[in-house]
Amino acid sequence: MESLIGEVIDSYKIMSIIGRGGMGVVFKAMDMSLEKVVALKMIDPILARDENFLRRFQTEAKALAKLENPYIVTVYALRETEKGTFIVMEYVNPKNLSDWIKEKGAFSWQDCLLISKQLLNAIGYAHKVGVIHRDIKPSNILFTENKKVKVTDFGLAKVAQQTGASSTVAQMRAGTLHYMSPEQVKGLKNVDNRSDLYSLGMTIYEMLTGRVPFEKSDSEFTIQKQIVDGKIPSPLKFNTKIPKQFAKIISKSTENDPLKRYQNADEMIADLKDFEKKNLPSIDTASSEKTETIKQSENKKLNGKLIAISSGIAAVILVLLFVFRAQIFNLNPGSEKDVDTNPEDSAIVNKNLAFGKLDIISKPIQADVFVNDEFAGKTPIIIDSLKEGEIYIRASKEGFKPHSEKILIAGSEINYLNIALVPIEKVVESTLNLRAVPAGSIFIDDELIAGNSSNRISKTLGEGSFNIKFSHPEFGTKTTTVSLKDGDNKNLVCYFQQTINIQSINEDGEATWASIFINNENTELYTPREIQLGPGSYKIFVRKSGFKTVEDAAELKIEPSFSDKLIPLVFNLKKES
Repeated sequence: MESLIGEVIDSYKIMSIIGRGGMGVVFKAMDMSLEKVVALKMIDPILARDENFLRRFQTEAKALAKLENPYIVTVYALRETEKGTFIVMEYVNPKNLSDWIKEKGAFSWQDCLLISKQLLNAIGYAHKVGVIHRDIKPSNILFTENKKVKVTDFGLAKVAQQTGASSTVAQMRAGTLHYMSPEQVKGLKNVDNRSDLYSLGMTIYEMLTGRVPFEKSDSEFTIQKQIVDGKIPSPLKFNTKIPKQFAKIISKSTENDPLKRYQNADEMIADLKDFEKKNLPSIDTASSEKTETIKQSENKKLNGKLIAISSGIAAVILVLLFVFRAQIFNLNPGSEKDVDTNPEDSAIVNKNLAFGKLDIISKPIQADVFVNDEFAGKTPIIIDSLKEGEIYIRASKEGFKPHSEKILIAGSEINYLNIALVPIEKVVESTLNLRAVPAGSIFIDDELIAGNSSNRISKTLGEGSFNIKFSHPEFGTKTTTVSLKDGDNKNLVCYFQQTINIQSINEDGEATWASIFINNENTELYTPREIQLGPGSYKIFVRKSGFKTVEDAAELKIEPSFSDKLIPLVFNLKKES
């Protein structure tokens, strides 16, 4: 595929490879006729020999062509050439949500909220035209140069309206395990829109916490079992700063029973909007919930400051507000595609209102400032064209706790705000190393972290007390409580069996063989011998023809233990006269 770089195929000049997927290679290309950069998704020539696969690829193109939504990558054309079959698509910066999470970690819940609504807008729209994505995950969510969400790779889409086997995407278990719904893990054929909502919920879960709810050491079997039979822990487990209502929304979307999940995207959006209404300040009813209150000029923005209107301009000025959002989920002024046509997103400007200014400084400087959850720039900053009334200010900087407060804007006066950001205390984590011998299941606070494993399992935990349980199908359970302080590194091994060392000696003090009996049964083992015994009560003695055992039977009670005990038993044999 690299050999195609520099070639012109059907008026498209191949510039570079920007990605590889299950179906083929994605190129960055120039549409020579329109002088426009596009993306070409070309099927692998080897796979193209498979008629079923080629039919699946063409189905993908048809499914994508139905989708006309500002938050979904647009498909322009399907081309069949001497070099192969490819889809011509909108070119989007290849940096995806997965990259952002790896670089920045967890997003703020405010950012997650806005991104989530865009994603639900996209997925909900696709569902309404009969397309199910089937592979929603962070790496399939891109951001434009304007930092607007774009869902891509409907390569595993199933066209729900088409039921013939020849015209639908192959019924198969598809997707990436961490984000797969229980239905997909089970390999069910009738996967519907609720499966997408589960995968989207897991994606938002990772945005909120910076991780998936599985451990890196977990096997595929363990993960599949938790997805199908277990319960996904609340995102609060990994990020206690998430509002409980938001966490409940995510937990509902990731229920393993589809009937307990949101039944469609609109239901989930409604709950998110209800949460937003309760947790973010409302905006003047004369405007929509997203009315822009910050005047910005792209060509005159310097170091994030907004330039005030010159005082020499005459009395009445009609201000054109450019809709510009500089967060990762925001829109730039420009083409019609970049403008959300939803009425609730329309900005309404009342020219009769008085406008004020807000001068914000912070310590340290260069903090990100948001007004009514819209990015305004970095401190120090002067924001003008603010309507009279209460506004919500939020400032954030990496390494510091976010600061938020409400400010009352009155008339055209200048308001001043001095923000002192508080550093985030470095969290010193603790490690607990757990192991079951022989292989067993391990639980922390009733959550299964290892099933039927004898491997050492390391868990990073915070400070506190934790209930630990080891379980074995034959040898029962052993529980304890472990207290951890910051920086602790503790080891805990549960031994379900104990080692018994059995020896017999003659009158001269020399080792000699004898038959070993346990609970009056001949084991057909001989001394000297080490044996492993599980939990229970035992009577152990030895016998040898022509000899009398001096000691009575040894009585032992074996229980699971957190220490590897070696129990010695020595029997003296005396020759019979």
